Amino acid sequence: MRKRKLGVLAVQETHLKNGDLDALNERMKSKIFIINSGNPNRPNANGVAIILNRQTTAWAETQKWVLVPGRALMVQFPWKNGGEHRTILNVYAPNDARENETFWKELASKWDGRNPPPKPDIMLGDMNIVEDSIDRIPIHGDDPNAVEALRSLKCKLGLIDGWREEHPETIAYSYPQETTRSQSRIDRVYTTKKIAKTTREWIIEPSDVKTDHNLVSFHYYEPGQQLKGKGRPTLPLWIAKDEYFLKLGRKAVRQATQDARTYTQAGLTEDRPIQYPVQQIYNKLKIDLYCVAKGRVADAIPKMKQRIEARTKDLKRVKRQQPWKRKSARCTYDTIAPAKIRHI
Repeated sequence: MRKRKLGVLAVQETHLKNGDLDALNERMKSKIFIINSGNPNRPNANGVAIILNRQTTAWAETQKWVLVPGRALMVQFPWKNGGEHRTILNVYAPNDARENETFWKELASKWDGRNPPPKPDIMLGDMNIVEDSIDRIPIHGDDPNAVEALRSLKCKLGLIDGWREEHPETIAYSYPQETTRSQSRIDRVYTTKKIAKTTREWIIEPSDVKTDHNLVSFHYYEPGQQLKGKGRPTLPLWIAKDEYFLKLGRKAVRQATQDARTYTQAGLTEDRPIQYPVQQIYNKLKIDLYCVAKGRVADAIPKMKQRIEARTKDLKRVKRQQPWKRKSARCTYDTIAPAKIRHI
């Protein structure tokens, strides 16, 4: 969560006992807050959790609803300072087709009758079915009754598939199975149309944690949020270890040190009327170092971009031609991530 700057993370198949949950919250009390719902009959099975970043969310003011123990957990927390709230529903649907259909119908019934819970702004998790055959490889549809039950729930809650809205013609998968050589996009995020209007950067990519599912993420921003510029000029951290820059930088520092000593020993004369020579030499050194570093970055970054783009194409090719070789895709992704960090 810290690396990707995530405010909220939804996890399925947590298999957490109450004692383990308390221990984790105590251990990570300065960073995250975990809200979990386990299966009371089988603590080592199922389980869903919503993890809140303590630094960026009002985690202490959350409300939760366990709609289906171990399968559906909903959390609501204050949003910004405008008195509004955001409600997130995390689901882990059964794999069996009939149980899957029953699950969606049971979940939909929670909003019937008196005093229903608030409708979620976002519903996300492992659906264990796909709505469209294009989201599976080999291409085939899922149980029509289960799909209809899910669509009925979506209609009732006013939700749409955010990733598909952002990428209407893109093919991507979140769950590659090495044993059967198949892939599917069973991990999805549904949002209301209002929320979808202020989202961007919808991504499906391998998780930093070892798991058989990919991570689905997006950026949600506040409506009317001001556009921020680039800010003051900065340099990437890798320049501090670049040999070429260090070589030129040492040369500039030696020259500046020599000039400062010369002025200090000679003092103020008619030939040297500067009142603060050392400070001006130091200021010139900073400007020179920045110009050298900026020039080096301008030369190096296009080459880094080319390497990143080349490896990204390799990753797409591996996924498209040999989707069952997850290790090959993971290996390719592992070479892209460090390059992106270095580029930044």
